[in-house]
Amino acid sequence: MKDKIKQISEKYPKNFTQKLSKNEKIKEFILENTSFLISSKRNIRFAERIYCILNDIKEIQSCPICGKEVNFRNINLGYRKHCSNLCSNKDKKTQEKKKQTTLKNYGVDNPSKSKEIKEKKRQTYQEKYG
Repeated sequence: MKDKIKQISEKYPKNFTQKLSKNEKIKEFILENTSFLISSKRNIRFAERIYCILNDIKEIQSCPICGKEVNFRNINLGYRKHCSNLCSNKDKKTQEKKKQTTLKNYGVDNPSKSKEIKEKKRQTYQEKYG
């Protein structure tokens, strides 16, 4: 049945969720195999159920930092990695990626350490506060 769902999604990439929801056997299969989503407190879209089937997801996705449930974006992007920006910023991988990007762009691990940024700050303070 999963193969048939994949086949339909490839044949009708724009509106395959609609096509799948109209086929009663497939719809029943999807609802049965995503019954774990019922325990969720939010409204579950059919696209989320299809995403879970296509990606072999068998449990509610949660934030690696705090354990809260993460939101579903769409059928192409799937689930968010974190429940909020706060948790995203606490993640060591995110922090390291920010450091590497700053190092690449400014040559230092923190933009405030850059001579250009320090000079810009000084000029801004001078203009605003005299």
